[in-house]
Amino acid sequence: MDIARTEARDAAPTPDGGLFDPTRAVAEHAAQAPDIVAVRAYDGTYTFDELNRRADAIAAELLRLGAGPETTVGAHLDRSRDLVATLLGIWRAGAVFVALDPAHPSARLAAVVEDAEVAVLVTRQDTQITGRSIPLLDPGSVPRGEDVAAPGPSALQSLAYVVYTSGTTGEPKGVGITYGNLANLLAAVTTLAPAEGQEGGNILAPSFDGWLWSTLIPLVNGRGVVLADPRNDERALLRGEVAFVTATPSFLAANEPAAAGASPHTVVSAGEPCAPDLAARWSAGRRFVNAYGPTETTICATWADSAAGDDPVTIGHPLPNYRVQVFDDRLRPVADGQVGELYISGAGVGRGYVNRPGVTAARFRPDPSGNGERMYRTGDLVRRRADGALEFAGRADGQLKIRGFRVEPGEIETAARALQGVRAAAAFASTTPAGTVLALAVVADKDNAQVAQEAVREGLRAALPEHLVPSRIFFTEQLPRTVAGKTDLAELVRLLEAKGDGIAPEPDLATPTQRLVVRIWSEALDVPVHSADSDFFELGGHSLVATRVVATLRKETGVRLTMRQLFANRTVGELAAALDALIAKQQAGV
Repeated sequence: MDIARTEARDAAPTPDGGLFDPTRAVAEHAAQAPDIVAVRAYDGTYTFDELNRRADAIAAELLRLGAGPETTVGAHLDRSRDLVATLLGIWRAGAVFVALDPAHPSARLAAVVEDAEVAVLVTRQDTQITGRSIPLLDPGSVPRGEDVAAPGPSALQSLAYVVYTSGTTGEPKGVGITYGNLANLLAAVTTLAPAEGQEGGNILAPSFDGWLWSTLIPLVNGRGVVLADPRNDERALLRGEVAFVTATPSFLAANEPAAAGASPHTVVSAGEPCAPDLAARWSAGRRFVNAYGPTETTICATWADSAAGDDPVTIGHPLPNYRVQVFDDRLRPVADGQVGELYISGAGVGRGYVNRPGVTAARFRPDPSGNGERMYRTGDLVRRRADGALEFAGRADGQLKIRGFRVEPGEIETAARALQGVRAAAAFASTTPAGTVLALAVVADKDNAQVAQEAVREGLRAALPEHLVPSRIFFTEQLPRTVAGKTDLAELVRLLEAKGDGIAPEPDLATPTQRLVVRIWSEALDVPVHSADSDFFELGGHSLVATRVVATLRKETGVRLTMRQLFANRTVGELAAALDALIAKQQAGV
């Protein structure tokens, strides 16, 4: 794995001067309060003592298999208690954590495994993700022997984890973050930890670096973390079950906050811009933090904290040991109130991109002040207010943010062009009543003019994670161009809207359950649903709206519909038939 080392600056060691180690923090809490629940998940709980022992056993087995510093270990696990134990076990072995979300397509996982040069795969499945033979380790079958003295991280500049993000070249790129980067962040955000006797919640996916933040902030401070089960109602963690939770603005917008003063007491908005009305709604009666930070700068670099009197409409001020600068396109500082590009330096700046020295050099640049530091070019446009707070003003490039995920249109377009029958494609953002969704314009080959929309969607689903699969796909004879020869995104939006014009037909529905599904979809999506063939995703549906739909259908039918079943039954007719089958099964007592 080719990723250059750099010196860690201003890292946050433990108070006694030693190297901060999250696994050591968990071990100390296990010794002090062994019976406190550390992790709650769909598959059970671990107390701090149980979590510590399980992590120790996993670390011992990883060491036996050759894992160690700079060795990448893939965690191919869902949101289970053993995923947390595996994370700590990997770090206790001094190795590098790489999340491999089982929900992602096998081709995507294989690409990550090869690019990261994964040496050991922790998984419950007896399968090889790639053709290369990799040792497998089942975290649930590791024997619980005596405590093993594992080394833990050996140096601040050693890699702690690699997170894969959408790439402009059409392939995901891995961001390397060191133990020093992580130590600085955790030291800077300890005030987010729940109070004694309370727990934090984690509603995020493991492939999202916010999952690490949501897991570690409670744990290293001796508090438990509750992992949401995506197959059930993730919204429960916003209704009083936990004291601290981080969510995207899209998720917050799809839900109502609990009464002022009720749990969660601290809500962090992260991953995409937070609208003023949303910040006002969720900050009433609780601490509200609008957090900002690219993956390359260790999850969070600046924040606006209502507890400190910050305006949560801004992205606030830098965290300790971070520095921010606003430059024009010639790296000259811009005046307060003027828009420029944000550059971040300090202890949170990661090592760079795995196996991509050219991209690393382009994005991680020497500070022009000559202080020897590197700074990360974010691509985000901001303006600095007179009080020093930063206001987000958009992107300097074509990158999109969809429901908190970073989306490079080039990755979707590359995957689309690889499909049979597709000559050209352009990905762009489309605003719907249900929120901002990903759209794709497709130009078919002349020899394959009959290529089907669903064939394109399924082809993309086989190659890309769900958040990169466009909700809206349409065909056009050619991609519109601006006078400069670039794809005319504004014209694509107009073409998409034009294809949705016309008088909606009356719904043609055969069963009461179909009518129920149509009513609930229409309310959740805020668009009229016309027939049993209407497709949830083509109407602008996505995972956040799906959460609300599943919860409402459960309430009105009394059956345990899951998110997975909604995704597998995309049309009104298919979902109604699945619901009828569940109802019949429940009435039969099966």
